[in-house]
Amino acid sequence: MNDFLSRQKDAKRLMEMMRTEREEETFVSLFNDYIRDKFNINKDVSCSDLYNLALMSIRGGTESSADVTSVSEKRDCHNISSPVKKLTLFLFHVEKEFGIVFDDWKLLDVNTTDDLARYCYSLLGVQDV
Repeated sequence: MNDFLSRQKDAKRLMEMMRTEREEETFVSLFNDYIRDKFNINKDVSCSDLYNLALMSIRGGTESSADVTSVSEKRDCHNISSPVKKLTLFLFHVEKEFGIVFDDWKLLDVNTTDDLARYCYSLLGVQDV
């Protein structure tokens, strides 16, 4: 439990850093750490696919846990899987934290943490000074 709480504190600190970051590559790096902290996944995990990260988060936070398909096959009454619900809630959270609104059609092209970080960066209108 302490590890989870410390990761959430780290995520909060990273969010503050991202809000003032002017360099895109640094922003992307911070965002990658942020999503891993929010999903309680080790930072050394090489996976960057958003769906698989959500699946890993549900299954325990390791790369080997993403291979388990039982979670991704279970669906609710609306035919939505748990990883999709987790990812959707995370996207809502990111919108709220940054004060941005995602375009649903542009989100269709977002598959990795880098894609999402760069999309957030572009919506924030941050420019190098």
